Amino acid sequence: MSRRAPTLDSLLRSGYFPKELPPAFTTAPFANAFAEKDIDEEFFGITNASDPNAVANRFKGASATRPAQHFLALRNGGRRRLEVPNPASFYWLAKEISAGWHELWAKIGRSQLSISAPQVNDDSSRAVTPQSPGNKRPEIRAQRFCYGTILFECDIASYYPSIYTHSIPWVLHGKEKAKSNKNGLKLLGNRLDKLCQNCQRRQTRGIPVGPDTSLIISELLLSEVDVRLSELDELRGGMRFYDDFELVCETDDDANLLRSSIEDALEWLELEVNNRKCRIERLPVELDPPWRRELRRWEAKKRSGPSIRGVNKLNPQELLDFWDTTTALQGDAPHDPVIKEAIVRLSLRDGLAVRPSRRYQKFLASALRLQPALARPAFTELLRIKKHGCLDADLLNDVLSHRVKRFAQTRATNEVAWSVWGALALDVSLGEECGQILADVDDAFVALLSLIAREKGLITGLGRIERWKSWCTAESLKDENWLGCYQIAKSGLIDGVDNSILESQHYSSQLRAADVDFVDIDDFDDIDALIAKLNLKRLARELDGGGQS
Repeated sequence: MSRRAPTLDSLLRSGYFPKELPPAFTTAPFANAFAEKDIDEEFFGITNASDPNAVANRFKGASATRPAQHFLALRNGGRRRLEVPNPASFYWLAKEISAGWHELWAKIGRSQLSISAPQVNDDSSRAVTPQSPGNKRPEIRAQRFCYGTILFECDIASYYPSIYTHSIPWVLHGKEKAKSNKNGLKLLGNRLDKLCQNCQRRQTRGIPVGPDTSLIISELLLSEVDVRLSELDELRGGMRFYDDFELVCETDDDANLLRSSIEDALEWLELEVNNRKCRIERLPVELDPPWRRELRRWEAKKRSGPSIRGVNKLNPQELLDFWDTTTALQGDAPHDPVIKEAIVRLSLRDGLAVRPSRRYQKFLASALRLQPALARPAFTELLRIKKHGCLDADLLNDVLSHRVKRFAQTRATNEVAWSVWGALALDVSLGEECGQILADVDDAFVALLSLIAREKGLITGLGRIERWKSWCTAESLKDENWLGCYQIAKSGLIDGVDNSILESQHYSSQLRAADVDFVDIDDFDDIDALIAKLNLKRLARELDGGGQS
């Protein structure tokens, strides 16, 4: 039986922009305007919709664009690139995936190993989610690791950036048929191949990290690997979560055979095993890292203690103990999200888990200074403190300014964007030095939030912002600066930008006519609404059961 299909509306509304973005960014107006509309070819750049070749031209690259780029900071000091396709290209890819879902699921659903196959979840803020969230991995390991004595683990080298788009029709239709009909648009695989290329200016290598469409394509391709592995007698159990394989067998020789089989299957897809992540272990192994078990024990102890007005709040000494425990555990596992998960666990308690003291704010400020990827849980708690009327604005100015300077230097633009979003949400001013730094950041998400903060009087020193103004050309509407160009011109965020450039592309003209915005300029007044949009329950489900994120 086929799993329920994601709709075009859901893919445009909640499966388009990366989940790591601050919640001011939205594609809901795009979905509201166009998901149910009968859009002709002219809408996205084919100038003669009456031409009988118009549909074919769509797949041959008439709407080929470059995605916007955005960078996550990793705890090991590196960066991960996110990409946001242009709506002129993404619309057609989302539409084709939704329409061809049953054929796609017939392949994806073959896998007996995957626990990350895409499913529609009405309670989720995404169009599709993995069937088992990351925090369920320990439980699944317990169920699947009991059938052997050896565990073989590996993942794929640079998986999403390495995907060969021609492999999509190979999996859907067989390599021989796909190669003999490589231009045949009657094949769903060929259409998806072309549309993926169009999202990246006709490049055949890589798919964007961020949209839910990429999870679907990823699972389609790796279902072929899973099927080949499941045919081996040596495989006794195990699972795959995204591109992480954890396979159970009986002997070291069996493990080596599994490795060879994975390498052969990936080679068929023109992918490679990440040799640095391959390892063989003796079962049993720990199902969850020690630091997570310690956090759970601490949380359970506190929940059973005395409460104040029904909430087990931490007193000052308990807060110090919690901080000491968390930082010690983080020191033992420097690349794991220990502090992040600790704050999430605090935030998900009933009500503000700690008295809104200056000491608690210093704890949160220290956490924000120490590590990336903490903004969502830390800002949730800081917004609750603000609601109590006791936010230390000077402390927050210091820590947010520090984050802007630190992460702008390393081009970890997601952390910079979150810092500016925090200033907007908490109504904290950033100094002139921060403004000068921000004006030189080449990232649309940072630019748009910074311009909104300037409008609200929270940032000075942006100056003439020539870098962002230079994006506003007709050519930029189809390159990596499309978002900044469209939104700045449409919203009038920079003086002197001629918004008539939006008429130079059919898609931007129609977006403007439908009053589509990709950022909510007035999204910072309702504290309860901001806390709800930070959606920590979703983050808790996503926290990786393997101690990685």
